Amino acid sequence: QPPYRWTYEFVTANGLYTGQVPIQWMREQASNDTTQIDRFTSPDRKAVIQLILYDDGELVSKKIAGAIVVTMLHQEYDPDLTIIEDKILPEGGELLTWKTTQSGINGATHFEMNGTKLKIMTWSYLTAEKTIYNELVQKIVESIHAVE
Repeated sequence: QPPYRWTYEFVTANGLYTGQVPIQWMREQASNDTTQIDRFTSPDRKAVIQLILYDDGELVSKKIAGAIVVTMLHQEYDPDLTIIEDKILPEGGELLTWKTTQSGINGATHFEMNGTKLKIMTWSYLTAEKTIYNELVQKIVESIHAVE
């Protein structure tokens, strides 16, 4: 029996995403005037998937959006975070693959602009737990789809 065999379907509070996560994972939601966050964390807190919608009503260029995302990653995870790869995707989004040295985290962040909305999805896990979480986190990420 694979770990986390049982999942449930979620829809984010803003209705932008749906997907499948293990029933054991903790869900947290937060929001303010410009930002809505849905975060899913493994029971041992060694893996996280975070969906963020940022919308301050202003149009933002892709370059500025990228700078916002990188700043957010440094603040959220670690100032020593290093971008390993920055890939522009065919559908118009961008994918950053990254790691931290000090806190030992591997992760990736997909983001895209849609009008005034900056949509960000980040998934990460402790580097030491890669054999446990890499495949599972990829399955969860592959299940997440934008609802539009």
